[in-house]
Amino acid sequence: MSRLAKKSGSTPGDVVRFDAAPEPMVAAVAIAILTFVELAFAIGFMWVLIASDNSVEAQQVEALLLGGAFLALAAILSLYRKFFLPDVMIVKRRKLKYEDLM
Repeated sequence: MSRLAKKSGSTPGDVVRFDAAPEPMVAAVAIAILTFVELAFAIGFMWVLIASDNSVEAQQVEALLLGGAFLALAAILSLYRKFFLPDVMIVKRRKLKYEDLM
């Protein structure tokens, strides 16, 4: 049973729905490969930052490497969030529309 639902969950903090993460092996391998790509971009960025002069071409290479590192990190986080974090819905206390004004 993947979805656990309770009708009595009316106090704040009660778990209403909990869907376990699928955790496929393909996503884990993709995250591992993207981690190596991320490290390659980061090491390349550090190397160009230290070893090169301050020319426009060097700055373009640095920007390319840093952008690639951020895109790889975004892909890693997206895959992790989609395939490895469970979907949990909890009960929250509902505020009235004008409750803060009173």
